[in-house]
Amino acid sequence: NSALFHPALLCSPQVLRLLRTEDETVPNPVKRKLLEDAAVAAVAYLRKAYGNDMKQWRWGKLHKLKLHHPLAAMLHMGDRLNIEFEHPGDTTTPNQATYDISLNADGEPCFDIVKSSGAVAACRVVFVPSNWDASKSCVTVGQSGKYLSRHYGDQQRLFERNRGKPMAWTRAKVEKTCIFKANLIAK
Repeated sequence: NSALFHPALLCSPQVLRLLRTEDETVPNPVKRKLLEDAAVAAVAYLRKAYGNDMKQWRWGKLHKLKLHHPLAAMLHMGDRLNIEFEHPGDTTTPNQATYDISLNADGEPCFDIVKSSGAVAACRVVFVPSNWDASKSCVTVGQSGKYLSRHYGDQQRLFERNRGKPMAWTRAKVEKTCIFKANLIAK
């Protein structure tokens, strides 16, 4: 089956590990030929998908984060509930996102991050112990899972741009940034 030998699958961690070993069950000329064929096929695929200008190629164009709301399909509201955007990270970067290399319905490689096959940070936090009020955080897309809430996707842009919202730690900062105060009275 030619799909088993797609260049994207040839570059899976398992195959790369085999190609790097000193194991003689796969002779070096065969390893070299596999890598050369995979590189040529990968460049051909990228040219076909994204054009000849390599400066326009971005990992994020190929690698998208797809957040599917659990009720989207049942409610026929995928266009409103599901969120998708380019994600530049992979398993070897601080902007981590895992994925399973697979082929889509058209037989093309699929590097998407979806909940069933990949993982991405649900929350990012940068703590600054020398100045706690300089700490920042964000969640993947928003504070709320309720799609009618203004907080459903309110942090998506922060997440996409690797930014965070300020975190108030000291009493002065909490009082300065407070937008709502509730008084709890014990009975």
